[in-house]
Amino acid sequence: NGYGWVTTDAGLVACNWSGLSVTQTGDAFFGSSNHKSYTFADVDIGPPSSDRIILVFASQGSYSQRTPESVTIGGIAATPIGSSTGTNMGQGAWYASVPTGSTANISVTWGKGFAKVVRSAVTVYSIIGASNSAPSQFVNGGGGGKGPRSVTLNVPPFGVGISHCINADGGAMNWTNAKSDFAGLYSKHRTTSAQSKKAGAQTMTSSVCRSILGVTWE
Repeated sequence: NGYGWVTTDAGLVACNWSGLSVTQTGDAFFGSSNHKSYTFADVDIGPPSSDRIILVFASQGSYSQRTPESVTIGGIAATPIGSSTGTNMGQGAWYASVPTGSTANISVTWGKGFAKVVRSAVTVYSIIGASNSAPSQFVNGGGGGKGPRSVTLNVPPFGVGISHCINADGGAMNWTNAKSDFAGLYSKHRTTSAQSKKAGAQTMTSSVCRSILGVTWE
Protein backbone atom coordinates (compact mmCIF):
# COMPACT_ATOMS: atom_id res chain seq x y z
CA ASN A 1 0.00 0.00 0.00
CA GLY A 2 3.01 2.27 -0.26
CA TYR A 3 3.64 2.39 3.49
CA GLY A 4 5.94 0.50 5.83
CA TRP A 5 7.30 0.59 9.36
CA VAL A 6 10.63 1.67 10.82
CA THR A 7 11.96 1.21 14.35
CA THR A 8 12.91 4.44 16.14
CA ASP A 9 13.61 5.40 19.74
CA ALA A 10 9.88 6.11 20.05
CA GLY A 11 8.97 2.63 18.75
CA LEU A 12 7.46 1.60 15.44
CA VAL A 13 6.62 4.51 13.16
CA ALA A 14 4.59 4.32 9.93
CA CYS A 15 6.56 5.68 6.97
CA ASN A 16 5.90 6.61 3.38
CA TRP A 17 7.52 3.66 1.62
CA SER A 18 6.65 4.65 -1.94
CA GLY A 19 9.59 7.00 -2.46
CA LEU A 20 9.80 10.75 -2.02
CA SER A 21 11.09 12.58 -5.10
CA VAL A 22 12.81 15.88 -4.26
CA THR A 23 14.40 17.81 -7.13
CA GLN A 24 15.89 21.28 -7.40
CA THR A 25 14.33 22.24 -10.72
CA GLY A 26 14.95 25.92 -11.43
CA ASP A 27 16.25 29.30 -10.38
CA ALA A 28 16.09 32.92 -11.51
CA PHE A 29 17.69 36.27 -10.62
CA PHE A 30 16.80 39.93 -11.12
CA GLY A 31 19.20 42.72 -10.29
CA SER A 32 18.84 45.58 -12.75
CA SER A 33 16.77 48.06 -10.72
CA ASN A 34 15.20 48.76 -7.35
CA HIS A 35 11.87 47.01 -6.95
CA LYS A 36 9.12 46.21 -4.44
CA SER A 37 7.93 43.18 -6.41
CA TYR A 38 9.04 41.18 -9.43
CA THR A 39 7.79 38.30 -11.59
CA PHE A 40 10.33 35.68 -12.64
CA ALA A 41 9.01 34.35 -15.96
CA ASP A 42 8.93 30.72 -17.10
CA VAL A 43 10.85 29.19 -14.19
CA ASP A 44 11.40 25.43 -14.47
CA ILE A 45 9.21 23.57 -11.94
CA GLY A 46 9.74 20.05 -13.29
CA PRO A 47 7.34 17.42 -14.66
CA PRO A 48 3.65 17.72 -13.71
CA SER A 49 2.17 15.39 -11.10
CA SER A 50 -1.17 15.29 -9.30
CA ASP A 51 0.60 15.39 -5.92
CA ARG A 52 3.38 17.81 -6.80
CA ILE A 53 4.39 20.45 -4.25
CA ILE A 54 6.49 23.40 -5.37
CA LEU A 55 8.84 24.86 -2.77
CA VAL A 56 10.25 28.34 -3.42
CA PHE A 57 13.11 29.98 -1.55
CA ALA A 58 12.87 33.71 -2.34
CA SER A 59 15.84 35.90 -1.37
CA GLN A 60 16.82 39.54 -1.66
CA GLY A 61 19.77 41.85 -1.15
CA SER A 62 19.41 45.58 -0.50
CA TYR A 63 20.00 47.94 2.39
CA SER A 64 17.45 46.23 4.60
CA GLN A 65 16.45 42.81 5.89
CA ARG A 66 13.15 42.53 4.07
CA THR A 67 11.47 39.14 3.68
CA PRO A 68 8.71 38.10 1.24
CA GLU A 69 5.21 39.44 1.83
CA SER A 70 3.55 37.24 -0.78
CA VAL A 71 4.50 34.66 -3.41
CA THR A 72 2.49 33.22 -6.28
CA ILE A 73 3.49 30.22 -8.40
CA GLY A 74 1.77 30.03 -11.75
CA GLY A 75 -0.97 32.27 -10.38
CA ILE A 76 -1.48 30.05 -7.31
CA ALA A 77 -1.04 31.81 -3.97
CA ALA A 78 1.74 30.13 -2.00
CA THR A 79 1.74 29.53 1.75
CA PRO A 80 4.54 30.98 3.89
CA ILE A 81 6.71 28.56 5.85
CA GLY A 82 9.18 30.90 7.52
CA SER A 83 11.92 33.46 6.95
CA SER A 84 15.46 34.39 7.95
CA THR A 85 17.57 37.54 7.69
CA GLY A 86 21.24 38.48 7.56
CA THR A 87 23.19 41.70 7.09
CA ASN A 88 21.37 43.65 4.34
CA MET A 89 19.67 40.46 3.14
CA GLY A 90 16.49 38.46 3.73
CA GLN A 91 14.84 35.26 2.53
CA GLY A 92 11.71 33.19 2.96
CA ALA A 93 10.42 29.70 2.16
CA TRP A 94 6.98 29.33 0.54
CA TYR A 95 5.09 26.37 -0.94
CA ALA A 96 2.01 25.51 -2.99
CA SER A 97 0.37 22.49 -4.60
CA VAL A 98 0.91 22.96 -8.34
CA PRO A 99 -0.14 19.78 -10.20
CA THR A 100 0.09 21.09 -13.79
CA GLY A 101 2.69 22.75 -15.97
CA SER A 102 6.45 22.34 -16.35
CA THR A 103 7.24 26.05 -16.05
CA ALA A 104 5.60 28.83 -14.06
CA ASN A 105 5.76 32.56 -13.54
CA ILE A 106 6.80 33.14 -9.92
CA SER A 107 5.87 36.53 -8.45
CA VAL A 108 7.40 37.81 -5.22
CA THR A 109 6.33 40.90 -3.29
CA TRP A 110 8.65 42.08 -0.55
CA GLY A 111 7.58 43.34 2.85
CA LYS A 112 8.02 46.81 4.27
CA GLY A 113 11.48 48.32 4.50
CA PHE A 114 13.17 51.67 4.30
CA ALA A 115 14.73 50.81 0.94
CA LYS A 116 13.53 48.98 -2.14
CA VAL A 117 15.03 45.63 -3.04
CA VAL A 118 18.08 45.90 -5.30
CA ARG A 119 18.61 42.22 -6.13
CA SER A 120 16.28 39.23 -5.78
CA ALA A 121 16.31 35.55 -6.67
CA VAL A 122 14.29 32.35 -6.40
CA THR A 123 15.44 28.77 -5.93
CA VAL A 124 12.77 26.19 -6.77
CA TYR A 125 12.16 22.58 -5.69
CA SER A 126 9.62 19.99 -6.86
CA ILE A 127 8.44 17.53 -4.19
CA ILE A 128 6.43 14.49 -5.31
CA GLY A 129 5.18 11.58 -3.22
CA ALA A 130 4.96 13.37 0.13
CA SER A 131 2.56 11.93 2.71
CA ASN A 132 1.59 15.50 3.73
CA SER A 133 1.31 18.60 1.58
CA ALA A 134 2.70 20.82 4.35
CA PRO A 135 6.27 20.70 5.68
CA SER A 136 6.83 18.89 8.97
CA GLN A 137 9.40 21.35 10.32
CA PHE A 138 10.88 24.80 9.74
CA VAL A 139 14.09 26.06 11.36
CA ASN A 140 15.56 29.55 11.12
CA GLY A 141 19.28 29.00 11.49
CA GLY A 142 19.89 32.71 12.01
CA GLY A 143 22.04 35.22 10.23
CA GLY A 144 24.37 38.21 10.37
CA GLY A 145 27.63 38.93 8.60
CA LYS A 146 29.42 36.57 6.23
CA GLY A 147 30.60 33.35 7.84
CA PRO A 148 29.86 29.63 8.31
CA ARG A 149 26.27 28.96 9.37
CA SER A 150 24.35 25.82 10.25
CA VAL A 151 20.81 24.59 10.64
CA THR A 152 19.82 21.38 12.46
CA LEU A 153 16.80 19.57 11.03
CA ASN A 154 15.00 16.50 12.39
CA VAL A 155 14.69 14.59 9.13
CA PRO A 156 11.76 12.12 9.25
CA PRO A 157 12.33 8.46 8.25
CA PHE A 158 12.02 8.30 4.45
CA GLY A 159 11.66 12.09 4.44
CA VAL A 160 13.99 14.91 3.46
CA GLY A 161 15.61 18.00 4.94
CA ILE A 162 16.30 20.96 2.64
CA SER A 163 18.42 23.96 3.56
CA HIS A 164 18.91 27.29 1.77
CA CYS A 165 21.67 29.82 2.35
CA ILE A 166 22.29 33.33 0.97
CA ASN A 167 25.35 35.56 0.79
CA ALA A 168 26.26 38.81 -0.93
CA ASP A 169 29.69 38.11 -2.40
CA GLY A 170 32.90 36.13 -2.29
CA GLY A 171 33.89 32.68 -1.12
CA ALA A 172 32.87 29.18 -2.14
CA MET A 173 29.59 28.12 -0.53
CA ASN A 174 30.40 24.51 0.35
CA TRP A 175 28.08 22.19 2.31
CA THR A 176 28.93 19.76 5.11
CA ASN A 177 26.64 16.83 6.00
CA ALA A 178 24.34 17.54 3.05
CA LYS A 179 24.19 16.97 -0.70
CA SER A 180 24.64 20.25 -2.55
CA ASP A 181 21.83 20.76 -5.07
CA PHE A 182 22.50 24.24 -6.42
CA ALA A 183 24.72 27.33 -6.28
CA GLY A 184 23.63 30.61 -7.86
CA LEU A 185 26.64 32.88 -8.28
CA TYR A 186 24.82 36.04 -9.29
CA SER A 187 26.27 39.54 -9.27
CA LYS A 188 26.58 40.59 -5.59
CA HIS A 189 23.99 37.97 -4.65
CA ARG A 190 24.69 34.31 -4.03
CA THR A 191 22.39 31.45 -3.11
CA THR A 192 22.92 27.78 -2.44
CA SER A 193 20.72 24.87 -1.39
CA ALA A 194 21.28 21.31 -0.22
CA GLN A 195 19.33 18.31 1.03
CA SER A 196 19.71 15.31 3.30
CA LYS A 197 17.59 12.15 3.41
CA LYS A 198 19.41 10.67 6.40
CA ALA A 199 16.84 10.24 9.19
CA GLY A 200 17.31 11.91 12.54
CA ALA A 201 18.89 15.18 13.66
CA GLN A 202 21.08 16.43 10.82
CA THR A 203 23.23 19.57 11.12
CA MET A 204 23.69 21.04 7.64
CA THR A 205 26.47 23.64 7.39
CA SER A 206 27.32 26.13 4.64
CA SER A 207 30.88 27.46 4.66
CA VAL A 208 29.91 31.03 3.70
CA CYS A 209 26.52 32.44 4.56
CA ARG A 210 24.67 35.55 5.80
CA SER A 211 21.35 33.77 6.42
CA ILE A 212 20.32 30.11 6.56
CA LEU A 213 17.02 28.30 7.00
CA GLY A 214 15.71 24.79 6.54
CA VAL A 215 12.55 22.72 6.12
CA THR A 216 11.65 19.04 6.29
CA TRP A 217 9.04 17.04 4.42
CA GLU A 218 7.76 13.50 4.80
